[in-house]
Formats: sequence, C-alpha cells, structure tokens
Amino acid sequence: MDDLFNLKVLIIDDSFVNRQLMKTILDDHFEQVIEAGDGLEALEILESGIVPDLVILDLMMPVMDGVETLRRMRELGYVFPVIIITADIEDINHNKCLEIGISGFINKPIHGYQVIRIIREVLQNSKSNSSLK
Repeated sequence: MDDLFNLKVLIIDDSFVNRQLMKTILDDHFEQVIEAGDGLEALEILESGIVPDLVILDLMMPVMDGVETLRRMRELGYVFPVIIITADIEDINHNKCLEIGISGFINKPIHGYQVIRIIREVLQNSKSNSSLK
C-alpha cells in the first residue's frame, strides 16, 4: 500500500484541465483529492472543516492569486505543507513564497513521477521538522 494513501491533498488551480491532470496523478496515491478553482474557494473548503495534509497551489489565478491565498491560509493558522505549481516563477514571487512558508515547487509542465517524488520529499521534510519541535 502507498505510504501517502491515508492523506488528503487539496489542489488549488484555476485551470480545470490542470486540476484533472493533477488529480489523475494523485488519485492512486492519496485517500482524498480535493479541488478548488481559486483561492476563495480553497478558503471556503478550509472554513468548512476540511483540512488537508498537503496543498498544491497554482500561483497565477484570477480572483485571488497563489501568494495571497497562501498568506491568508497562514494568517488563519494553517501550517500544512504547501507546494507551488507554476510554469514560471519570478524571483520576487519565489522570495515571497519562501517568506510565507512554501515547502516546495513543481514546475510545469508536470510529470507524474516528479510530482510524487517532490510530494514525498516535502512530506518527509515536514515530518522531520515537526518532530524537532
């Protein structure tokens, strides 16, 4: 059995196609894959009591971009690992993300084996860091 299977992941991306591609990659690995089409929808999911073990967050979205979404999640006290998925990250966005607490980055176009590898690394680092506290 996959070591990720008992975990929930939230994918936040305005592109339905990108969400479906990521969901296809993750469905066999996670117990639950939750989707949000933008940052506001993601915050509504969190407010409903659904708290994921991991978030995969697109940076470039209308309504509320990834940086603002992450900032608001952190202000609300959520500390789960967050992986940014993006085609092109400018240094300023990269630095903002690191300041707010990004756990990793996935570059587009995505490849299934790379996504799973990065997720495992992020979750292992998160687990190691939380055991040090």
